[in-house]
Amino acid sequence: MLSAAKVFRIDGQNARPFGQSTLKRHNLVESDLERWVVANPEVLGAGVQIVATQYDKWALPSGDREKSRLDVLALDPSGQLIVAELKRGSDSKIHLQALTYAAMVASFTMDTLAEAHADWCNQQKLENTPTITSAEALNRLRSVVVGEGEWTPDLLTRPKIVLIAESFHPQVYTTVKWLTELAPTALDIEIHTATLFAIDCSETEETQQLCLTFRCEFPAEGIETRILTAGIPPEAVDHVTMEIVERRRNKKSVHIIQQYGLIEPGELLTLDLGTSVNSAVREDVARWISEDKNRGRAEWIDAPTKVLRWCAEPDGTSWSLTGLGKHIVEQATQSKPRVLSGPGVWLRGGRSLYDIASSFQETDEDS
Repeated sequence: MLSAAKVFRIDGQNARPFGQSTLKRHNLVESDLERWVVANPEVLGAGVQIVATQYDKWALPSGDREKSRLDVLALDPSGQLIVAELKRGSDSKIHLQALTYAAMVASFTMDTLAEAHADWCNQQKLENTPTITSAEALNRLRSVVVGEGEWTPDLLTRPKIVLIAESFHPQVYTTVKWLTELAPTALDIEIHTATLFAIDCSETEETQQLCLTFRCEFPAEGIETRILTAGIPPEAVDHVTMEIVERRRNKKSVHIIQQYGLIEPGELLTLDLGTSVNSAVREDVARWISEDKNRGRAEWIDAPTKVLRWCAEPDGTSWSLTGLGKHIVEQATQSKPRVLSGPGVWLRGGRSLYDIASSFQETDEDS
């Protein structure tokens, strides 16, 4: 396991260490932890939107209600739901609870999700905030989702599980690791530790300052890395998981490239399908592009998500990396591929955009 973090308070040229503490020692409870996560949803991932907290409207076939409460339900920009279970201290059954909630959430429809979000928003009772309808709630959630293609109910069937606690029993790690190895392309589970630190202050300040850190302890890599770098062919992965992976990978690569200016607007990219399609499709596309080289070229533009302009129609609309790749294959073969990794098939100077982004990230983390 990773060693405990060392946290310091910087005061001028002095650095004073915080001592590791616990929520219980400061009379803090799980609802406090939940409130902090809701106020800072980036704990669950970049761009995440909270859908609901303490959700308990589970319907049984008999019409009765199951009153178990899901701590936090959230939505990732990939369109994937996130089931977060929170514990003060430690709980040897935290993963079992989360798995149960994830199984129930996987049956959500768009209407169920919209109702849950509308109810939660209206319960917040924020000042000067009008009551919202389920339709308005669904539109809010749709605005969170990025990527090519429609946000479909299929994407709700593969929720990600995030376990957050101050510490975890070995049996939790063992079970989660085993489940992940058993179904590496289907189960997406993360273990995060929440660690409280405290420091005594001077007489002129508050008696004590607190600091809370969140750290992902497991896995070492996300499901998108496990699938797209482990030699697992796309056809071996169910299309829902693959679509979530594509959306995540596309968003991450574009974000890194834009944030650090790794590609300048106006630079030309070339299409190289590599092993992302079978040889027959690859040959058909190559033959079609040979008739007009611009068909396999695109210009990088400054835009939030649709960052390409196709050279075959320079005055046309902008495209996402995956969207244009699929469009070119469809134009050449009259059949649109179900899965295609946009950052992996577009090259600048012989290197894929995924390689450019991930190599820079590794270098940046090591420096």
